[in-house]
Amino acid sequence: MQLFISLFKWVFTSNEFVWFVMGGLFFTTNAYLYLKLRERNLFSRVSFTFVALSVAFFTFALLWTVSSYQENEIIAANLGLVIFGGIAAVMGIIAYRMIIKITKVAQID
Repeated sequence: MQLFISLFKWVFTSNEFVWFVMGGLFFTTNAYLYLKLRERNLFSRVSFTFVALSVAFFTFALLWTVSSYQENEIIAANLGLVIFGGIAAVMGIIAYRMIIKITKVAQID
């Protein structure tokens, strides 16, 4: 019983577990977005690169924030969220505009 309790504590208090879960979320989000872009014929390597970078920076911003709060570094958490979240927003806007351009070109043809 003690083994299960210590394993339970390790899983829900471990920083590595949070990074592992967010890595899985990052992979599944990128796979989902890749399939959706392919399905709607909006896929280009450049637009997907910006989508993947946006997801990566957003995931890293969340991880940075969680890790900093666990270490009781509130200012670092806020700065990480602003900086990496801002980069994610910029990458997402660029990807969105590229996808809109692909849509307009497809409608003209």
